[in-house]
Amino acid sequence: LYPATIPQFDSSPLYTDYISSLYSIYEALGDERYYSVATIGLIKKNAQKEQTEVLNKAMSLTIKELELYIERKQDQEDSDASIFELEECLFILNCLKAVYFAEDYEVPTLLSNWVNRADPQPSLELSESIMNSAKPYEHPFFWKFVNQLVLRGLYQNASEAIKSSNYQDLSKTDINLFNLFTDAENLLRNYPNQASPDIFKQWKKAAATAASNASIRNSNNTELTKSIKTLFSILAGNKSAILDSSDTWYEALVGLIYYHIPSAELLNEYFQDVLQHHQPDRTVVWEVASVDIFEGNFLQVLRSLSSFNTATAAYVSALCEAKGLLRGYSLDEDENGKISSTFASLLDQDLFSTRNVSEFLLHGHALDCLAVEALIPVGIGLLALSRNPTARSVIAEYVPKYNFKTNDDIEWALTICASLKLPQIAHVIFRIAAQRSLSNGLLLEALTLFARAGEIEFVKHHCWLIFESSLIRGEPIDDIIINAVVDDSIVIQDIDPETLKLSPVLRQLLAPYAILYQFWKLKKEGSLNLALNRLISLLKFPHLPPRLFGLLISQILPFIIFLTPPKVLSKNELLTVVKILDEFDEQ
Repeated sequence: LYPATIPQFDSSPLYTDYISSLYSIYEALGDERYYSVATIGLIKKNAQKEQTEVLNKAMSLTIKELELYIERKQDQEDSDASIFELEECLFILNCLKAVYFAEDYEVPTLLSNWVNRADPQPSLELSESIMNSAKPYEHPFFWKFVNQLVLRGLYQNASEAIKSSNYQDLSKTDINLFNLFTDAENLLRNYPNQASPDIFKQWKKAAATAASNASIRNSNNTELTKSIKTLFSILAGNKSAILDSSDTWYEALVGLIYYHIPSAELLNEYFQDVLQHHQPDRTVVWEVASVDIFEGNFLQVLRSLSSFNTATAAYVSALCEAKGLLRGYSLDEDENGKISSTFASLLDQDLFSTRNVSEFLLHGHALDCLAVEALIPVGIGLLALSRNPTARSVIAEYVPKYNFKTNDDIEWALTICASLKLPQIAHVIFRIAAQRSLSNGLLLEALTLFARAGEIEFVKHHCWLIFESSLIRGEPIDDIIINAVVDDSIVIQDIDPETLKLSPVLRQLLAPYAILYQFWKLKKEGSLNLALNRLISLLKFPHLPPRLFGLLISQILPFIIFLTPPKVLSKNELLTVVKILDEFDEQ
């Protein structure tokens, strides 16, 4: 199941869109992604019915996404090999959908779609050759052509082929044969698809009557009569006629489910019957995988899918797991779908210490996604949804190393930490984001993030660096955001004032710079007495770093030495300054 391969990461937009879509389908399953054992009770029965509907819809959506992916690759004229592999996956999924992810009444139509998509027959060349002839009904391959359409569930096409075969001329030459043609056309046109059993029985009875009429009516053309009789026998559900007229096991299977008894309960019986008459082609992967689907060899099915596309196999395995198809392989779960204590110790080792097939494949796919930048959210999301406790450790180790480019990236990572209860990792992310903002010159954002990370010492350090930078410059720092925070008169366009509101911690730590800013502003406005008061209050601040004392005291020297302008520094203020200097010397 797990062959050794060299990882080949596809980072094309088409691939990332495809994987993102598959992940969205998987994520939307919610609790329905876990298999629940059938028990007695109306509520439980309704819940299981809802789960079945959800899983069936999820499989349909998965197939649609794969079809869309193939169409887009064809439009871009991608390599035939890659498209071939995806189509093989599609054929396998169509079969899986028909057999295990569909309501009973849908099975015949889905099987017909599977067969005609995987092996489209009759060929277009043969169809044109027959229908373009003068009298198509006399063409040597006409009835084989019609029977093949009928066996594949293309009864409307078969009806149109008979109608367009120019058999109307027989009304003048062979009225009995003409009536047989008319009966065949009408029977095919009125096939009761998805009708009640009673209506189907009436239609089948009419087909049997037509077959009897073909035996007793005299006609000048015995070969044509014999061919039409074979067609009627197929429509009447004659097993021998269906098996003998079909070319492949899957063609015979569709014929039986359409015309013998259209019941999904008989599908396994029909499968056994057709294998006795037609052997599968073991050189065709999708055909072998389809046989495995009918036989319940789901590991082989997943292996076939993985050989073409590991991502698709991973998501399909999850649907199979939820459907209960992999119960025989999930040795690490008890009957209720819970992780058993027997294997609990294994799960503490690494992501792949599990006997759960879908978990193994999803973990591998998640790690592949982590190697593609556009799919990192998918990889993290898959690990976050995993019940394996090691997945949480992988996220805790990976997220801090993520290359955060935008604030949205940071918010996304923090959301993950909150959902997985990883407060320490959240602090690391805040610190990383703060360093990133700091390197980009976003001081206020950096301070806010440091504060949210609980790194108060970092906040204090950078607040005093702002203070020091301003003292060295002899004016406010060149950061309009920081200045707007401490000066309400500054209005910045395109910035909501609410975003400039500070937390109590930041207000307290930026307070010294706010006072210094007022000093510069008052000094510039000529309010020197008020400016001097601000300066002295800073000198009195008990938590002023000693390294900044000299720079700060130098701002008072002009008031003392040059007395410019005069009478600004009073005796009391001078004594206060002297006292501050004495206290500093004593320290």
